[in-house]
Amino acid sequence: MNKTTCQYCSGNGYVHVAVGGSETCHYCEGTGLEKDELAIKQ
Repeated sequence: MNKTTCQYCSGNGYVHVAVGGSETCHYCEGTGLEKDELAIKQ
């Protein structure tokens, strides 16, 4: 199965925030994968 990397965090699972540092990507919930891919795996 092909893993589709999250377009918002580029598969890193976290995003850099403007105030400095980083936080968990809310779109993929830190997995680095697209939501659609997560639904298929479960």
